[in-house]
Amino acid sequence: MVLFGLMVRPVAFLLSDMMAVAYWMVHAPNGFAPAINGGEAAYLYCFLFLFLAAAGAGPYSIDAARAGAKSEL
Repeated sequence: MVLFGLMVRPVAFLLSDMMAVAYWMVHAPNGFAPAINGGEAAYLYCFLFLFLAAAGAGPYSIDAARAGAKSEL
């Protein structure tokens, strides 16, 4: 859904939460810093999805096309 830009904000927020849980459950017990415990990918994706949840999908997404169709009515 994120790839096509459909319902990006709620889906990205859920994915961000999932990556945070993955980091804390799997990687954090081996040490706090991502460079030490191997959790760089989970850490990166957590904040990437959090950014998408805050910024939205952009002008070339399905969400933007749906919003444009509603405003034309």
